[in-house]
Amino acid sequence: MDYRKRAIELYKKGETIEVINKKIGIPLELQTIENWKKEDEIKNRRVFIIKLQKQQKSETNYDKRKEILLKLTKQLEEMLELIPDDINTQTQLMYANINLKNIEKARKMAYSILSKSETKEVLNGLSIIEEMSGNYDLAIQMTEKILEKDPENEFYKRKVERLNGRKTDKKNNEPSEKDKLYAQIATLERSARTLVEEKQHEMIMKEEQETSLQQITQEAYKETYEKVKDISQEILDKFPNEILAKERLLKACYITGEIEEAKEVAQEILSKNNKSEITLWYLAKIERTEGNLQKEKEYLEQIGKNSKQGISIKISQRIEKINTILEKQNKEENIEQKSQYTEEDRRVWLDEINRKFLYGELSKADIDKTLEHARKYPNFTKSLIEILELECKMTENFEEKIEKLERYMDSEYSISKQDYKDIMEEITRTRKQMEELKKDDERGEI
Repeated sequence: MDYRKRAIELYKKGETIEVINKKIGIPLELQTIENWKKEDEIKNRRVFIIKLQKQQKSETNYDKRKEILLKLTKQLEEMLELIPDDINTQTQLMYANINLKNIEKARKMAYSILSKSETKEVLNGLSIIEEMSGNYDLAIQMTEKILEKDPENEFYKRKVERLNGRKTDKKNNEPSEKDKLYAQIATLERSARTLVEEKQHEMIMKEEQETSLQQITQEAYKETYEKVKDISQEILDKFPNEILAKERLLKACYITGEIEEAKEVAQEILSKNNKSEITLWYLAKIERTEGNLQKEKEYLEQIGKNSKQGISIKISQRIEKINTILEKQNKEENIEQKSQYTEEDRRVWLDEINRKFLYGELSKADIDKTLEHARKYPNFTKSLIEILELECKMTENFEEKIEKLERYMDSEYSISKQDYKDIMEEITRTRKQMEELKKDDERGEI
């Protein structure tokens, strides 16, 4: 093992410079070892960065490529912590951000690098950034700077021609009045988060600590969507059949708290497009706000039915949560309903069931509904035993009766000791009945 590698290993273990020098037999300074360690780390990172760059270039799957680019970006950022003034690493990070479509971040980096070094790579990066932003004059300007350094480069000559063509196309395709209004909405929606941050900063400066982030967010979004509502209405005044504008109007009405108007807009949209996912989503949100969980669930399920990809995880989770809440509410309603009846009420009801049995008005098909109704009264276990006994008299199927009693004990969420005792005694009594009948049959046969 060479003394450099040995010195670094000892340093990493926390040994003092005196111990390191003694063990390797060479007088070294601590700064020298730290520099070696840093050089090795930079070297290893460069190898890993090159590997990631090759992977992202050859990867054709969008999601996997994005994942590699994010890893690459992290590695480059960490490299710049080691060598903050390295132009090559800064340029590589600029290109990683371009590939991730982080255009503003890439632009800021590019102009910062350009102020220090006007390399072909930086100029080309800026040309790409400005082209992606639709700033064709600047993109051409950057490309022409490359041609000043490399006048015979055919690639950049063709690029200038292509950019000039796109610049002409842009002039010939200036956005319409409608497009400009939609662009205003898009800008407002993008700026909503910035507005939240600004308002939060204002609150901190004013030391208004009682105002919550949720309240700040609500106020900021309300302010934004009041403007969105006005623009959406302006589009609809000029272009009444614009479904996209109506969907934006629906969202704006919901966020600004104009629920009745939001419902009206939603119904207008559904009358023309009953599969509008945005409309169904906001109707579901309105029903949730108003406490109509069953209706919310129906709208969410409709979104899933309409979607070719099937129900999304987000919607599936919400439906599952609604089902849990509704199930809990049903249990609470049953408990409340039970509390309205007394033991005397139960007895009167059961006497009527027995009367129906005697007069042949109770059939086996009625048993399940009768048991379901019995849960409204107290002492369900006693009712269960009595009703199953009537069923057994109809069918003479003792085994079925025992099976139902055992199933009840296994499936019932909560059962008292007395109920358990009563059921076990009934099972025992029924089994004795079976044995007695069997003996009677055998005696009859003899």
